[in-house]
Amino acid sequence: MPERDDYKNQRDRYIAFSLAAADLLVEVDEGGKIARTVGATNALLAEDAQSVKGQAIEALFPSADRYLVARLLSRARDIGRIDPATVRLKPDGRKPIHVNLGACYLPDRQRTFVTVTVLSEPLVKALPERDDISGLLDLCEFQHMASRSIKPGDAGSGAAMLQEMQLIRLNGLSDAMDKMPQSRSEQLMGEIGALLRASSGPTGAAARLGDDEFGLMADPGSSAISEAQLMGDIQQVLNNAGVKEDRVSSSIVTLSMDTTNLSEDSVAKALSYVVDKFTKTATLEARDLQNSLNAAINAAVDQYARVKAVLAAGQFTLHYQPVVDIASRDVHHYEALLRFNGGLDSYDTVRFSEQVGLAVEFDLAVCDKAISALHQHPGESIAMNLSGLSVQNAQFRDRLSARLKAEPALKNRLMFELTESHMIEDVEDAARYLADLRRRGYKICLDDFGSGAAAYNYLRRFDVDYIKIDGPFLKTALTQPRQRALIHSLSILCQELKCQCIGEMIESEDMVRLAKDLGITHGQGWLFGKPAAQIPPRSNAVSHAVARRKGVRETWG
Repeated sequence: MPERDDYKNQRDRYIAFSLAAADLLVEVDEGGKIARTVGATNALLAEDAQSVKGQAIEALFPSADRYLVARLLSRARDIGRIDPATVRLKPDGRKPIHVNLGACYLPDRQRTFVTVTVLSEPLVKALPERDDISGLLDLCEFQHMASRSIKPGDAGSGAAMLQEMQLIRLNGLSDAMDKMPQSRSEQLMGEIGALLRASSGPTGAAARLGDDEFGLMADPGSSAISEAQLMGDIQQVLNNAGVKEDRVSSSIVTLSMDTTNLSEDSVAKALSYVVDKFTKTATLEARDLQNSLNAAINAAVDQYARVKAVLAAGQFTLHYQPVVDIASRDVHHYEALLRFNGGLDSYDTVRFSEQVGLAVEFDLAVCDKAISALHQHPGESIAMNLSGLSVQNAQFRDRLSARLKAEPALKNRLMFELTESHMIEDVEDAARYLADLRRRGYKICLDDFGSGAAAYNYLRRFDVDYIKIDGPFLKTALTQPRQRALIHSLSILCQELKCQCIGEMIESEDMVRLAKDLGITHGQGWLFGKPAAQIPPRSNAVSHAVARRKGVRETWG
């Protein structure tokens, strides 16, 4: 009796603990049958607890997830517990429900306790698309998931996953499946998918890359599965399906990737290159694949080293392009544009710097050069770009504030243009910091408005002084009434918000007239002046604007 009471107390404690974090607890007997359910049984299973008792636990899930659930529960019985995995419940007559499935095995009573937690709608929307039969990702989703997971310098994210990437070829599989009845063929693919998904872990990825090719990126928090073990498991699945050993030959390539200091784009391109080569070349050796991957990675590492050296040596300059008051053509301020020595492309280098964590250093270095230029030209004002990555970085905010505190006279002459090349995630902190800059007398501008969706969210959340309308967006308004209406409504909104509009890429008098008609007060473009290495004396700047007014024209190169 004491033993029975201990078990009852243990079970009750586990039930209470589980339901504190889950919506449903399912007790499963040694034969895989449901012995008991506690929690939202009716809501999730469309049946009461008595009706589901005795059913096979796998029957609660659609076919693409059924084999995975069976493998996960088998693993729980082997090792005691599993980390939560995302699967779908499929109540009769209802749409599948995405849930997290956890499991713990109590050997004394030979019971497996399964927890079911419904995922929120935002989490469901973020899930990748999977094949209905195998549950595997396709090639594109596999690559997208890899690139989304990569965070340079974070050993627990995509970089670690990619170090454990395995490419699997089951040569002859598609031919063998073509000779099977459809039900057996689908069951085999479901079993293969379940094996690979279970092997990848909770945050890993498994995909079908081609007819006979598969990819696996293991969860860095899980124990890596060896090639020998994976080969043995695959062969067991094939044997169970009645596939003779001489019909399908298996091979696995484990690729080692050092992704330190690499950008998301660089790793994604390297991954895409080697996977494409793997799927198109049936006889490719592991050494050839590794060499190809190493070459792609080394190119990215070299780029990182070059950019780091440029930053350390200060091998970049600022060029200054005038922004004018359209009505008077007087220069209002200059935008500082980054230019690199040695032929480095400015846009690509800035994007790469953001991805590998160098944006903060670049923005501070640009700020130092802009401050120096303001000292040399006491009558001018300068706008410099700020990356969204920098604005949400606490260390950057502290270091920039220290620089500005040492230069109080510049508060009405230095403007910050917030770019949207990288989305700001911590909007609240960024909004507070930008508001603080404005309180101290520094103007804030939203750059490239209309080039992406982020700017609209920024306008909703940030108080700003200027909005710079993206050049291509403005140019289309010359011929498209819809675009004209959008920009005109934006200028009216800006008046309500007490901020002004700057039009980019103004290169003709037709563009000037359009800007005026749309309520745009300031302009920037080759009509008013090209970017130059030096800010011209004010008298030259004024005469330059007058010359433009008299009809001197230039076009974009």
